[in-house]
Amino acid sequence: MAQIALFVVVALFLSCSDNSVVRQTEPIYTPRYAKGFSVERDTTTGEKLLCIRNPWQGASDIVFYTEIDSLSPPKRIVAMSSSHAAMLDAVGCSDRIVGLSGCRFIYNNDLCKKIAEGEIAEVGYDSAFDFEKIRSLNADIVLLYGVAGEAKSITDKLDELRIPYIYIGDYLENDPLGKAEWVVALASLCGVEGKGIAFFEGVESRYNALREQKYCSAYKPRVMLNLPYRDTWFMPPHNSYMVRLIEDAGGEYILKTKDERRTDAAEREQRVLAHYAEPQGGKACEAGLKTKEDAECKMQNAKLDKANGQKLMAKSQNSSMPISLEEALVLAMKADFWINLGQMASKEEVCAAAPRFAKVDAVKFNRLYNNTKRTNESRGSDFWESGAIRPDIILEDLIKILHYEAPTDSLYYYKKLGDRS
Repeated sequence: MAQIALFVVVALFLSCSDNSVVRQTEPIYTPRYAKGFSVERDTTTGEKLLCIRNPWQGASDIVFYTEIDSLSPPKRIVAMSSSHAAMLDAVGCSDRIVGLSGCRFIYNNDLCKKIAEGEIAEVGYDSAFDFEKIRSLNADIVLLYGVAGEAKSITDKLDELRIPYIYIGDYLENDPLGKAEWVVALASLCGVEGKGIAFFEGVESRYNALREQKYCSAYKPRVMLNLPYRDTWFMPPHNSYMVRLIEDAGGEYILKTKDERRTDAAEREQRVLAHYAEPQGGKACEAGLKTKEDAECKMQNAKLDKANGQKLMAKSQNSSMPISLEEALVLAMKADFWINLGQMASKEEVCAAAPRFAKVDAVKFNRLYNNTKRTNESRGSDFWESGAIRPDIILEDLIKILHYEAPTDSLYYYKKLGDRS
């Protein structure tokens, strides 16, 4: 069925645009997992279009159309994210990259060689965006991303310089396969849509086969994530990218308690509020708590329930959920594994960064795993570069970790802290 798009048309590649244009389109490629793009055809002009939807956090009812010229696709591309570079590399178009943002953080060996030889230039970022460098590169198109909102200061200048651009919103996808499916968007833009679809279908097939595996035990290992920033611990929301990977690997995200699985958020919130309406001492006595330590533990768990209830009801699924160190400690005490530990390289570093957590089981039994095995000297991480389009490999790593406590040498993106590698 034809779809009518009643939105602003901007950044048309290799063509002029009229902002009052209304597009009537029909689908060519409708993603199975990604929510932020589609490939469509204008039923009036026959033009093939890449449709980008809501490409930054908080965006609503925003759509960009970019014309796809299969006969003359972009040959000189500036990419503002390492994941964009990985997508282009996956479909054989990395030789079209002439500029990158954050060159020193690129992990791909071939791209690093081209950077060293001057074939790929550094173009800066944010307030240090080097417009003159981009203009000197004769870029056909710039691949942008927006974080907290539209990068208007950048796009206004690119419009002034008449340099085409397009937003790529892969980082907003919560589904690991949805994030990877953006390879089809860039492949379509580059005129090699078939390669993008073939690459993605291979990833999809391997991912789903791994997800459907059965394990000897029905027990789901509980997983703690991240490290504190100052006095706050930021945990990913429940439907987020990393949590989905953990659950697809047969694990359980530690922020989900058994109580949360049985009770919806509204009921839990009312129960916790009722708990706090009564005096703490009376509540402890009614529960038959025998010691001060028992009462404090009861209160910690109640506070955790209250915080979880509030955070689960948050509207945004793309924002991390801040919790206190006390709440994080309660969670970590219940966790079997602790992963994604920033730049920590050893158990000793973890204990130094979070000394109160030194006695939790994940630390005591050395079940600490970090996604930093493939990291360069500038701490550029391939987990966030090629990993964006290889969730199948990340999932395989997590399965090996959660069900077999795998050593570092059998993992691709992860390393076990304490292993020599």
